[in-house]
Amino acid sequence: DHSVVGELAKTLMMLSDIDTQRLLREVNNGTLAVAMKGMPGCAKARIFDNMSPRLAVILADDILYMGPVRLKDVEDDCVKIIKVILKLYNAGEINDYDFSILKVIMDIFDSTEKSNAELKERYKELRSVINRIYND
Repeated sequence: DHSVVGELAKTLMMLSDIDTQRLLREVNNGTLAVAMKGMPGCAKARIFDNMSPRLAVILADDILYMGPVRLKDVEDDCVKIIKVILKLYNAGEINDYDFSILKVIMDIFDSTEKSNAELKERYKELRSVINRIYND
């Protein structure tokens, strides 16, 4: 699975317990809960295994009572977590793993976000022109 969610799950399985715990200290629980809604069971277990039992119960409750979430929201929150992983890696705070796939995913995501912003801007301009035509 080469989706953002799948690559994050694979990365979580690679990280040591210490690196996983370091990552979890940097990630907002709301972001983590939404991302976990789309993760396979093994990745969820990896996260829960690296938390205090009290925090794991709180997070599990959040996930349970959150209800359905959009795939786009899951992917966006997975991207936030990937950014944290790469930030910690670049700062030398987690061990050296092969993060090349994560870097490619972020490049694709960033270029897509830029394209979407450009398309939204063009749409606004077109909408403005159409409104002027119809209002004149």
